[in-house]
Amino acid sequence: FQQKYELTAVLISGDANGSLQIPDWDCCFECLLCKATRAFVRQICGGLPYVIGAVDMGVSVGKTKSNDWGGYLRGQIEVGGGTFAAELKVENGDIHFLVGTNYDNLFEIWLAEEKSLSPTGYEKSLNLVEDKNKVVFLGTGSSVLPEIYLVTPQGDTVTKDNYTSFNGIKFYQSNQDLTSFFEVSPASKGTWKFGMTNLNQGEGDLFALCNHQPPQITFESVTPSNKGYSINLRVEPADENTKVSVFFTNSPDFANGLLIEKDLTSATGNYSVNWDTSEIPDGNYLIFAKADDGKNPEEVSYFSNQVTVNKDAINPPTNLSGVRSGDTATLSWTPSTSQNIAGYDILYTDEPDVYGYKYRTHSVINNGGSVSGLELNKVYRFAVVAYDKNGKYSLESNTITLANTPPPVITSMTKLGSPFRIKVLGSNLQQGIKVYINGTQWNTVTWKSTSNIKIKGGSSLKAVVPKGVDNTFKFVNPDGGETILIWKY
Repeated sequence: FQQKYELTAVLISGDANGSLQIPDWDCCFECLLCKATRAFVRQICGGLPYVIGAVDMGVSVGKTKSNDWGGYLRGQIEVGGGTFAAELKVENGDIHFLVGTNYDNLFEIWLAEEKSLSPTGYEKSLNLVEDKNKVVFLGTGSSVLPEIYLVTPQGDTVTKDNYTSFNGIKFYQSNQDLTSFFEVSPASKGTWKFGMTNLNQGEGDLFALCNHQPPQITFESVTPSNKGYSINLRVEPADENTKVSVFFTNSPDFANGLLIEKDLTSATGNYSVNWDTSEIPDGNYLIFAKADDGKNPEEVSYFSNQVTVNKDAINPPTNLSGVRSGDTATLSWTPSTSQNIAGYDILYTDEPDVYGYKYRTHSVINNGGSVSGLELNKVYRFAVVAYDKNGKYSLESNTITLANTPPPVITSMTKLGSPFRIKVLGSNLQQGIKVYINGTQWNTVTWKSTSNIKIKGGSSLKAVVPKGVDNTFKFVNPDGGETILIWKY
């Protein structure tokens, strides 16, 4: 009793770590399908209990129809090459452990015929309309272990005595669960016959278990509308029992998000939602959907692009670009087109793949700025926002990511005569390197190699580089790396 409410407390808190195990007790529901699936799991596990570890499980908590608190942990486990949905549920003060809820009984979908055999026996026919990766043909008895057989679409009869002669067929039986079954992988389309020879209908039952394909979510479109956004998505496969909920969030790490629409249903698999953003704060958001078919763990899918809520807001700066050299990034942008702009803030972070920004600095000019003190071995992401005199901020500009650019290295500069020129030796002197002399670009530069360039110009060059005077040379590579050197001869 105490453990039940401890589990409820864990569910309400929303987070838990540890391990679960498939318990060695009967299904809490009087359901032959659940009994059959549990027997299947027991056999391929090699016995129960079976410990489940390192599995991500979804958490849900809420009020039940009887107004009690309840919830579940639901995930997907891999056992013996099979994939099973596992759910630990608290409901009306009771704990239920369900396993294999993601398996369908194909006899309920494609049953071709069922008949009693003479003098004893029972048989069902299954018309598979498509190939299946795996089908488990399972018989269960109420008081006696069933003796089963299987007839393939090719007309071959498989029994426990000859199943090793057939590729892809395994046989299991359990006296504990009174079950016998064939595991067929793959199962080709066509008519299969499955029966038991020692039990009549009512003394046992026959199942054809197959993994239920989880729903896949595709966002068809997310487009602006009068009050927000129109969202259209498709879920396959889907039926009237498939429930789809749509959410938004400003952080991709917050998978629960805020609800836009809950428990949509559609027998066709097409879903449409109108998101009214009139009371949503301005910002950039991610939209995602969850699909629950009642059998598999919830499937989650995000729309690939961020959407913007921007009600009567300041227009953001645009066309952000920049270069980085050493510990400094130099940025430029097109100013906001809104009126009464008071200034700009540069946002940046050294975790470019993580949502948000760790740092902020003010720019004193309206179309550019620089950030210094960057760590040389780190990559940074940048964006710019504008703000008005009331302290209201725009949305972010486009973002850019800048890595440290190694500068050109100058080891020597030598004056050459007849005509006057300067030989520059070093490393990382890229083809297309630009040279500035005392603040003015000098265009007559010959690139020899990454370690050798010549600055030419004869008497014109000699006039701008007077003898015995300190002259400032700046070398700028095409990738933005630059270095400054004071030189005289």
